[in-house]
Amino acid sequence: GIRSVEIKGTSLLLNGEPVKMGGCNRPLDHPDYGSLDPQQVLQEDFNLMKRGSMELSRLSHYPVSSELLDLADMRGILIIAEAGNWQMTPAQMSDSSMRRKFQNQFREMIERDWNHPSVIAWSVGNEYQSQTTEGKDWTKDMFHFAKSLDPQRLVTFSSMIVFRDFIKSPSDEASQYVDFISANIYGNHRENLQRIHALYPDKPIYVSEFGLRADQVTSEVERVRYLSNAMADFRQCEYLIGASIWTLNDYKSMYPGTNANGFRPWGLVDQQRKPRDMYHAWQSELAPATLQLLPVTTGRLRLVVTARKDFPSYTLRNYTVRVNATSFAVGILKPGESKSFEIDGVNPDGYDVELIKPGGFLIYKRMFSKDGTVTQK
Repeated sequence: GIRSVEIKGTSLLLNGEPVKMGGCNRPLDHPDYGSLDPQQVLQEDFNLMKRGSMELSRLSHYPVSSELLDLADMRGILIIAEAGNWQMTPAQMSDSSMRRKFQNQFREMIERDWNHPSVIAWSVGNEYQSQTTEGKDWTKDMFHFAKSLDPQRLVTFSSMIVFRDFIKSPSDEASQYVDFISANIYGNHRENLQRIHALYPDKPIYVSEFGLRADQVTSEVERVRYLSNAMADFRQCEYLIGASIWTLNDYKSMYPGTNANGFRPWGLVDQQRKPRDMYHAWQSELAPATLQLLPVTTGRLRLVVTARKDFPSYTLRNYTVRVNATSFAVGILKPGESKSFEIDGVNPDGYDVELIKPGGFLIYKRMFSKDGTVTQK
């Protein structure tokens, strides 16, 4: 549980090494348990997260359970913890009693959760009017309040304003006061990220929300295409440190626009945790390594494992690659580095090549023909 987390330029450093990671938002809901979080649901959801390489997440707009953070500590997941300012109005943010209530809840969260190594940052809110005087004052004051309680951790908030075209300089919006920029972006990802970077060339950026509802497309093919395009945009932004999908799971809500059954189908998985095609596409896009099977000589192939260096990007430690029934230890691979393994003999049925994360999580699988041609991702 001992680690260091810091910002250096536009990089997020974990134990001195830059990391760029995918993650999720996880609304607290299950059709069988409501807003309870029994251990079996936590285990199932964290298994989905680990199999999807979701390593850096802002899970909720409110404090999560201690049991969730215990599991995040054990599984090595990085969490941005947020207290409950969800779209507060300027009048609410300037109200002294509301400020006191928020600070009391924020203090309770920090005093309870400060010793969880999974928590790397605190967030002081989500989608409030951060371009207003009240929004700026809130962010500045709550940033200092958070630092007074926990000086070592990073502080941010999730903005829906920072990339708007009417924001011409850092002084126009509250992101000027936080350690790194968090932005909820639904479309035009590269253009909006570039606009934020132009305002803040020395700060890293985290996409705290992006996604596409399952019932707002004609088929999952459109969602998979959306994800592929978003990831292509993310990979062109070297200052991006993370991106969390909205959402891991479908969830019940009374928010306007909710379906007749009471659920909002944003999830990579449905409310019963059945994976959609979007989840499988996510596994492929967020895998931290690429796999190639190359012919060498007659009867011999070479498997090449390469750690991604664009997005996501982080050092791989103790991963395993499995070819049919044979396993190979990957060891340590820094971003951009490769390791090769020789495979003798030709299998007429082809090869299933799997990337296994420490803990036994199968995160990526590709199928190759006997001559090394990709047949299926």
